[in-house]
Amino acid sequence: MAETEVRVLLVDDDEDEYAIVGDLLRAAGLDKFALSWAPTYEQGLEAILASCCDVCLVDYRLGRRSGLDLLAEVTALSGHPQVILLTGEGDRGVDLTATQGGAADYLIKGELTPALLERSIRYALERGRILRELRDATALAQSLNLAKSAFLASMSHEIRTPMNAILGMADMLLESPLSAGQKQYLDVIRRAGSGLLSLINGILDLSKIEAGQLVLECVAFDLEDVARQAVELTAMKAQAKGIGMLSHLALGVATALMGDPTRLRQILINLLGNAVKFTDAGEVVLTVRNSASGKPGQIEFTVSDTGIGIPPCKLETIFDDFAQADASTTRKYGGTGLGLGISRRLVEAMGGSLTATSEPGRGSTFSFTVQFDPRPANTSEVRLHAAPSPHRAAAESVRPAKILVGDDSPDSRLLVEAYLRASPYLLTFEEDGKAVVDRFAASDFDLILMDVHMPVMDGLAATRAIRVLERESGAAPIPIVALTADASLQDIERSANAGCNAHLSKPISKVEVLCAIEKFRRAS
Repeated sequence: MAETEVRVLLVDDDEDEYAIVGDLLRAAGLDKFALSWAPTYEQGLEAILASCCDVCLVDYRLGRRSGLDLLAEVTALSGHPQVILLTGEGDRGVDLTATQGGAADYLIKGELTPALLERSIRYALERGRILRELRDATALAQSLNLAKSAFLASMSHEIRTPMNAILGMADMLLESPLSAGQKQYLDVIRRAGSGLLSLINGILDLSKIEAGQLVLECVAFDLEDVARQAVELTAMKAQAKGIGMLSHLALGVATALMGDPTRLRQILINLLGNAVKFTDAGEVVLTVRNSASGKPGQIEFTVSDTGIGIPPCKLETIFDDFAQADASTTRKYGGTGLGLGISRRLVEAMGGSLTATSEPGRGSTFSFTVQFDPRPANTSEVRLHAAPSPHRAAAESVRPAKILVGDDSPDSRLLVEAYLRASPYLLTFEEDGKAVVDRFAASDFDLILMDVHMPVMDGLAATRAIRVLERESGAAPIPIVALTADASLQDIERSANAGCNAHLSKPISKVEVLCAIEKFRRAS
């Protein structure tokens, strides 16, 4: 036995058993033990829950209640696993029930010997030690997962913030007078930056899914809008390759739905993008129809192409992370092999399944079905999918809108300034949350663009402080749009709870900024 003292508790309503067990322990040569006795169910439960023992010997019959009842209650309340059940008669039914209930062992009183009791106690102690290792390992794994999530959140912000500036400035330069060579160089920068951002997003999505942190939104959206946006975002690449891009929304499909439009759009863009990538001639077609099941809100999506096709033996492995149909695919077409795996997991999280059929040399078809909820009457959209024309609205304003921008990134501030340079807005910039609060208190603004991650005081703390100042002064609430590098549901909820009116995810586009300003700015 271990050199430290072993505390043994006997729960038995027969005092003679206390003496017998003590004699058996001494006969086994177990000097370093302390035997205590609880004559009732209640006293035994109290002693065990108070961690007064290392091993507990529990009589099967304890008055009106049984030792199995005590075992079940102890397991439910404390998970204490070192319980050895004692009974006065051999009963295989009790033996099996005790084992299934979590008992460390099952002993018959009339057959007890010093060696048998010693072996049972040793086994219970070792079992408890192993279970404690497992609990510690589980706790460590959970801790590492939390650390991983925190690291990813930090990296998301640190990587996407400069990417926001790179892609935004590239877009701004493309709108300026450039030579053909300069435009070509800039196109390369834009494509490479977009590819890098896509890779970053894929890795972050995969990490969230593996950590069980993927949370889907349930917001009102228009199915036709989402499908159109997905097609528009891939149509330019199709046109550049001379490929036809078609979409068909079947008659009778409900378009006013509740669900996660962002993730649906992500899936469609991935499937359409892949179809364009692996098609050199012909067309890519997106078809949206009601599911054959006839269930309301169950929609079937199909993306078909006339591309290179997929060998039958690869139709399942293409959904594995980092997988491609063959090694030459990566060299010729590029890509990480993350998109299809993430798309399948997203579809499954939305209650559907993603499958593929293909014939080499004749094209492929990817199909998935997702269950949405019909949108209740008078439910408005909560995302910024559409807004009035910013230039028309600005022209109708009595005076230019005064906008306060809080962002610690010089590149992000420069980008917002570039986006709004041609618009009649008066901009004020601050680099930390406290400065934003101080500036708000000292002046009058129509809207605040608030980066969530800032030094001194973060954006959400600054938002809460501004809401307190408004309540104290009786002033009307100023619209605040949160800017963050991660568009998770938790971030949206945290922003809303802090008092933000909207939420934009970096990298933000010029259109998104203009739409947010015109949709949410305080009427002048």
